[in-house]
Amino acid sequence: MASSSTYFAQKDNKACCNPLGLHDKIRRIKGLRSFSEARCSVLKNICNLKPLSKLCSICYKEVLKREKAIQVVSDSDTEASDCTSTNANAIATDTDEDLVCLSPIKEDDLNVINRSIEMIGVSPFVKRKLSQKKYPQEKLKSIVTSVAKKLKYNDNLETDDIEIRINDEPRTSAIERERANDFNHIISQLKDKFHISTKEVYAIFKAQNPEYKIGFSKFAELRPKQCILAGSSGTHAVCVCTLHQNTKLMMEGARFQYLTQNDDVQLKHYRHVLSKLTCNPPCIECYFRQCKICKDSAEKLKDFLRNIFEDYVIDQIEYRKWTSTDRSTLETIIENTEDFVTTFGGQVERLLRHDFIAKIQMSFMQDLRDNHLKEGEFLVIGDFAENYTFIIQDEVQSFHWNNISTVQP
Repeated sequence: MASSSTYFAQKDNKACCNPLGLHDKIRRIKGLRSFSEARCSVLKNICNLKPLSKLCSICYKEVLKREKAIQVVSDSDTEASDCTSTNANAIATDTDEDLVCLSPIKEDDLNVINRSIEMIGVSPFVKRKLSQKKYPQEKLKSIVTSVAKKLKYNDNLETDDIEIRINDEPRTSAIERERANDFNHIISQLKDKFHISTKEVYAIFKAQNPEYKIGFSKFAELRPKQCILAGSSGTHAVCVCTLHQNTKLMMEGARFQYLTQNDDVQLKHYRHVLSKLTCNPPCIECYFRQCKICKDSAEKLKDFLRNIFEDYVIDQIEYRKWTSTDRSTLETIIENTEDFVTTFGGQVERLLRHDFIAKIQMSFMQDLRDNHLKEGEFLVIGDFAENYTFIIQDEVQSFHWNNISTVQP
């Protein structure tokens, strides 16, 4: 029997050198394997092999098994990394997947990886399969595919006129994504509210996609769950006041989004108009029209609108407006462009101050609730203590008095 520590290559070089003494007789088997000189130097602690020495499959497996055991016991990460790199280069041409030697993975690291991929719906790694050649690659592809599906979110800028966010905060921050238990919980938080009626959305869809044949009833039935209609709790697009609503109605009637689509500054939302009235970044004086730098911004906005209407040869504008006498009603107004520009300029200047005060009040209430309430204290907000039901999309609060109300005892 050959020694387990020292072996000199057979002369015919056609038989297993039996370096570990696993079989008594010399075995002449096809498909014998050999190690390179660099590989033999690495394996010198296991057995003393010469570069052209041949090994049968039994001896070859045993050498790799002992080498792997030494790597697990070793505490030096540097030695394990160097050994793994040499192993990979030496047996790159090996077609037997079960014989590929990979660097060992610590149990704690593997558990962390498995917990992470389970959150995105991928089955955990099987430790005994990590030594296979194709298993890690296939698992990595499945992880990439699953992440791509989970994070896919169509954020088409052309649909800003159909849906808006319930609040002005970003959709979901990266920190919130990391803290979420699963992606289904995140999707349920991304609710959008219809900015216009469902029939108007249907008309826009048919205009943009004439090749699709679909009726209105089926279109309404296929509405995504995260797109909610007015009426649910906390779904007001703005504060229910005439200043906000009349500004939005005037912009819709004048079709600002379409008229400014080719300009550097597009007016898709009323906040885009307000930003043209203030400095960048704005200060408190800007909102109260006391800033010396942007005091002429309202006249510049009017000139900008006049030029747009002149370019598109628009003489009259028809829009809807909430008017109040004893009660609020929604009326249709027709004005020439000059009167419209004057009315709209005064409207947005009043809205600028009101919108700033509303945001400051909301910020103060949220900060008071989240950071300054002591133990035993609570915050009570009382407003509009009646049943408030939507009859018209984004109706103002005063319109409620036109309808029958139920007074709670």
